[in-house]
Amino acid sequence: MKKFRTWLSKLLGYGITALLIFGVFSLVALFGGAIMHFFGFTYESTGSLILFFVIAGLAGFPCEILANALPMALLHMGKISKTAARVLFVLLDTTVTVFFMLLVDYLMDSVAATDLSVIVIAFIMAMGSVKDIRERPEDVEESSPSHKTDN
Repeated sequence: MKKFRTWLSKLLGYGITALLIFGVFSLVALFGGAIMHFFGFTYESTGSLILFFVIAGLAGFPCEILANALPMALLHMGKISKTAARVLFVLLDTTVTVFFMLLVDYLMDSVAATDLSVIVIAFIMAMGSVKDIRERPEDVEESSPSHKTDN
């Protein structure tokens, strides 16, 4: 009986987590769909709108990891500045998002996205994530108050 309760509590925890993630993803999809609608995006139902964003997000996720990792790696190696890393990230992330959204648009009959609507939302999403590009670790440690010593 104790194993069943632990199994049930884990299942309930994972279920609640999955519902929260799906809820946040749905809000992003509705917000994105509203913005894209101004630029000619159409969809048959709210479900197809959410499905469009879910599929595009899942399909593009591996490439978006690389789009985030490349500028961070170049920044941490000292090859580019923080500003250049952020510009590179926005370009790569926007390009990857546009590619996968247009691919999903091509494959889904229930949505019709214009190129402009996809570019606009991809750019907005990239700008929302650009803050993830951080300073090199040694710069952060030196400026952090928790690493300063009192002499």
